[in-house]
Amino acid sequence: RDILLEPMEMQTISISKANLPDRKMLARCAFLVSMNPKNAYFNDIDPIYSQIDLPPTLISRFDLVFIMKKVKVKDEQTMAFEKEKAKVMMTRGEQSKQKKLTDFHKFARKYIAYAKQRIYPRFDRYLLEEYIPEKYAHLDHTERTDDYPITPRHLYIIKRIAEAKRRMHLGENVT
Repeated sequence: RDILLEPMEMQTISISKANLPDRKMLARCAFLVSMNPKNAYFNDIDPIYSQIDLPPTLISRFDLVFIMKKVKVKDEQTMAFEKEKAKVMMTRGEQSKQKKLTDFHKFARKYIAYAKQRIYPRFDRYLLEEYIPEKYAHLDHTERTDDYPITPRHLYIIKRIAEAKRRMHLGENVT
């Protein structure tokens, strides 16, 4: 767990081998971590972040944290989703489905490449100087016992996510 902190914080990886001097390599990458809760399931009583077996310094490095709980009572929408998921799994090897998936992957790669190369969203001055600081100031930073505390790093997270969403929609201005 601690080995993740250096690449996430300083974007470097230290390598130590016998008979060689210590080396540092750049590590500019994204992290996707999947893990189970401490007690094998999430309970609804304890705070979510107390059920994740990671130190707060490491959790705060992630831009987004998604908690996936298994629902015991299934409604119609959940049942329809489960049925569709089973259909996809059962037809995975069919040639017609594979062709559609391959075509979609090609399109998605081109779309993402275009957005990265040509779209550079700009923030509205009001958003950066008034709206986001005002909302941040109204958050309670000290008495957050049921959740993870809000830190100034979250302002950068909000900015990166807003830029990414605007880029995804091929938009120029973040409003």
